[in-house]
Amino acid sequence: MTPHEPTPTAPIGVSVKQAASITSLSQWTIRNEVSAGRIPARQIGSRVVIDYAGLVAWIESHPVAAREGEPA
Repeated sequence: MTPHEPTPTAPIGVSVKQAASITSLSQWTIRNEVSAGRIPARQIGSRVVIDYAGLVAWIESHPVAAREGEPA
């Protein structure tokens, strides 16, 4: 990165479709987790906007899966 390039920033909010793509989960799973209050989101008009930092925190709250051949 050169001094003249802007610093990359994470989005503030993402759509359900974007959240599903980012996490490799289904839109149904994302909507279910939002409805249960486990992923922070806001209703803005007819859209659900998921808090990006909250989505990352939600993913990081899950344990890392053991690799094949490693103890769980």
